[in-house]
Amino acid sequence: MKKDRLLRGLVSLQALCMIVVAVVVTSHYVPFLRVKAIDGSEKSGASKGQESGSTVGVVGDRTITERELDEELRRRYGEETLRTIMLREAVKQEAAASGLVITPEQLHAELSRMMDGYESETDYYEAMKTQLGLSRQDIEDDASYNLLLEQIAIRNVQVSDEQVNTYINEHAAEFAGATELHLRWILLSTRTEANRILQRLEDGEDFEQLALSDSIDTFTADSGGDLGLIESDDPFIEKALLDTAVGLGVGEIGGPIHTDGGYAVIRLDERREHGGLAGDRLIDEAYRRAALELADPLPQVEDALLAQYNARPSMP
Repeated sequence: MKKDRLLRGLVSLQALCMIVVAVVVTSHYVPFLRVKAIDGSEKSGASKGQESGSTVGVVGDRTITERELDEELRRRYGEETLRTIMLREAVKQEAAASGLVITPEQLHAELSRMMDGYESETDYYEAMKTQLGLSRQDIEDDASYNLLLEQIAIRNVQVSDEQVNTYINEHAAEFAGATELHLRWILLSTRTEANRILQRLEDGEDFEQLALSDSIDTFTADSGGDLGLIESDDPFIEKALLDTAVGLGVGEIGGPIHTDGGYAVIRLDERREHGGLAGDRLIDEAYRRAALELADPLPQVEDALLAQYNARPSMP
């Protein structure tokens, strides 16, 4: 995976993880937070008579109470979770005041970018639910927040047609389509050994089992020679291997391929095609990215919004 896509993926993952923390903490300890309203009165998410000492865990003869859990969560995550909540509200208020809205088309396009690299929409949402505990609504809410924040950041930024065209030309590779190949390999020391493995595969032996027993690549042998998803133009993968892989159909085997580490026999398990951008979609996306480069950094925009709406913690 290229560095720009990897970076984007890591940033998205960090944002999603922050939501997980916010959801977990909010669901557990918000009933015990006391937030002073603007008029000075206190609001509590829990009734005065709510039991705060109920047991939530037991270790030997030691009980852990709900109050202890809430206090620990608040100590560890309270400040950043409260900031997240305030940011959501500040962006919402500023968007309403400025008449900024997210259209279904914009949300769909953003979600499609987030799903890039997954086989289907269902696979993406299932992965987010399994890995991060996020529901479809959680993901859509986060995407909407990010889009509104970007709109706020770039609303006063002027980008000319010439600047858009320049951005497209300078970032052509980012807008082009991409092919990802899911490969397995068996790496052997000599061509003779590789040909012998090919014959055994033709005779019906199992690829993964042969990788486990015969491959000299100790990093992938235990996983049946799994190399994972690789972009068809990945500069870190040897060209001879990629050229052979591109020409294979799903399930087909190729080799021997001479590599720096030996002679490889490969199998293509999956091919994923990602379409590039063109026409109005290309222009709109290039405009957005060019404007964001000229705008204040998004964390700075968030800080400004908190200041503008006089957001401040009121926790004791």
